[in-house]
Amino acid sequence: MDGITAHVCRSRLFSIALLCTLIVAGLFPRAAAAQDLGLSEDGLAILTAINQARANAGLGPLAVHPLLNQAAQNHVNDMITNYVYGHYGSDGSTVRMRVARTGYSNAPWVSENWVSASSPAGAMRWWMNDYIHRVNILTPRWQEIGIGVGRRGSEMIFVTVFSAGGGVAGEAIAVAPVAPAEAPPPPSVRIEPQRVPPEGLDYTVRGGDTLLAIGLRYGLPWERIAEANGLSETSLLQIGQVLRIPGSDPVIPAAPPPPPVPTEPYTVSAGDTLFSIAAKRGLTWQEVAAVNGFSERTILQIGQEIKVPVVEVVEEPQPEILAVVAALPPSMAVVPDPGLNAVPNATYYTVAPGDTVFSIAMAHGLDWQKLLSLNGLTENSLLQLGQQLRLR
Repeated sequence: MDGITAHVCRSRLFSIALLCTLIVAGLFPRAAAAQDLGLSEDGLAILTAINQARANAGLGPLAVHPLLNQAAQNHVNDMITNYVYGHYGSDGSTVRMRVARTGYSNAPWVSENWVSASSPAGAMRWWMNDYIHRVNILTPRWQEIGIGVGRRGSEMIFVTVFSAGGGVAGEAIAVAPVAPAEAPPPPSVRIEPQRVPPEGLDYTVRGGDTLLAIGLRYGLPWERIAEANGLSETSLLQIGQVLRIPGSDPVIPAAPPPPPVPTEPYTVSAGDTLFSIAAKRGLTWQEVAAVNGFSERTILQIGQEIKVPVVEVVEEPQPEILAVVAALPPSMAVVPDPGLNAVPNATYYTVAPGDTVFSIAMAHGLDWQKLLSLNGLTENSLLQLGQQLRLR
């Protein structure tokens, strides 16, 4: 091959390479070099580690959005300046509010991780070993990310803001796909919560902690941890703060079941009510209802067979009670059953069809509330036909 031919070949190869480069650039117009991402060296390390973790889980890389970077960095600066560490800003703002302030959008699907660590590697190690922060990093919904980094003394503050997209169009900077370093974990992989001894334990708050994250770590509802420490959902945790993680509740031996109540069968006849059946045997209607699974609203049917608790025979009413009852008008001349625990010199009335507490009280010049009180009833109590009410 002569020199001219070799020169032509080299020219053609260069043209082909240039064409390929232009084609790739056309296919990926927003793929940019690291310096165009608007991140510091530490921020770039966080981005690389997060996208590597997502690649290992079979997920695509997150694009960097400058407005999400701004929201993340603003939160870092707020924490360092105002010593307010957590997911709420010193002005009470949430991550969604901080993202909206940048003009990104009022997108509902945003979330945030933060941690205090000595290096990007330490931050990622902490996030990936904590259930809720790991889930945030590996959420398939996320499409874009913003990263903020700051330093206070020997510690660094890292904040990552995740979004499902929907911000200012064309602003996100794509990041080249990352090859997985290991096979994706199976979907069934689950981080088991740490065991809490029965007597509980003390936990020292670290950077990035929330009540929810601590609860997930120990398999407890965050509300239980908050209650044990006098906190609420909006309480701000401080790094170094000691929280009490409650243990399992003491096992209280179950009380032995009560002995079975001896019963006998009873066939319902016309006019029977729970109250009248119970009264004939010196029982309360609740005792009869309990052995049958009835309530005060249960309607008995003629011929229905029910159970009645067996009780000892009660003596006849005292003679002085009979004398008082004999002097009553016919509508009130009802001899109290022994089971009513009748009070000497008291007067009684037998409930008839259509009676109500109000009508009975008005007919006898009584206050209806006093009538209820005398008979241990409430406003919601239902009167039974044949039921005997004490009037005085």
